[in-house]
Amino acid sequence: MKMTLHLSALLLLLSPQAGLAASPSNDASMHNAAFEAGTQWGVSPQTVNERLICAGVWDRWDYAVASAADPVFTKALRRELSSAHAKKRKIFWTRKARRTDDAEDDPALFKRDQAKAEEKADDIYAAYINNEQRGMEKFMEWLGICK
Repeated sequence: MKMTLHLSALLLLLSPQAGLAASPSNDASMHNAAFEAGTQWGVSPQTVNERLICAGVWDRWDYAVASAADPVFTKALRRELSSAHAKKRKIFWTRKARRTDDAEDDPALFKRDQAKAEEKADDIYAAYINNEQRGMEKFMEWLGICK
């Protein structure tokens, strides 16, 4: 059993991500690169649901950056990934969704759409904070698409 634990620890240390994750500036560089990749997709949110997802992912990113314990990480991020910018983007996408809402006469429909979008944003954020495979990349790509 001890041998298995030591071997697992050794494999974790030798994994390609282990060295990068140890450095906040490298981690920020990876976030910046994934965000840039999202900006290159050439798509933009068109539906109310997509725009509300954008508002949701920016809200969660604001929380992630504001609660980040390492100032080296936050300072190494692109300006577009700052907490202040995230707050502005959340407001922008929420307003844009409201302006293009097909159900303007029925606030309950907008609330339903908003709840579905929040759930999707929660899933994207959960994959990120749980270090799921491609969780960080998907989160940053969404932010890039929702720039």
